[in-house]
Amino acid sequence: MVAGKLSQGAVFTRKSDVLTLFSDNGPLCFALATIDHLDIGFSIAKRQRKKNCMSTKVSNKTGFTLVEIMIVVAIIGLLAAVAIPNLVKARKTAQKQACIGNLKTIEGAKSIWALEMKKSDADVPTDADLFGPDKNIATKPNCPGGGAYDLKAVSEKPTCSIPDHALP
Repeated sequence: MVAGKLSQGAVFTRKSDVLTLFSDNGPLCFALATIDHLDIGFSIAKRQRKKNCMSTKVSNKTGFTLVEIMIVVAIIGLLAAVAIPNLVKARKTAQKQACIGNLKTIEGAKSIWALEMKKSDADVPTDADLFGPDKNIATKPNCPGGGAYDLKAVSEKPTCSIPDHALP
């Protein structure tokens, strides 16, 4: 049995199925189905009082559910599966184009070297003949794909050790 002393002018309020009783001890809340008897003497029998009903339950659920996170991960995985092969292909194409550009530069330097030094088409220049601070190419270029350049004779095109990297 829950009993207590009510102050003068005690207030009873009803919201839906809950009766709130304001007393000197604070608000008391009771479900209407649990009230057996209520009078000026404030006796409520056979039931216990509920939690303090003045505290409001605010549900600020923020964040994402597991299903939402799994969907996002699946979408990212799908996009990666599509994008990564294209990026690898684009990288190889860029390396090939840069290597071909280097081979064209070497071919031009060989031609200039042959004209300036009055060499024949059968002569093969060395690295010291083509590359250096006072030469047509300051530093020897490197193949971006990791290949090695072969200068060859003046009449032949220079080549790269990677088969796809060749002058047209």
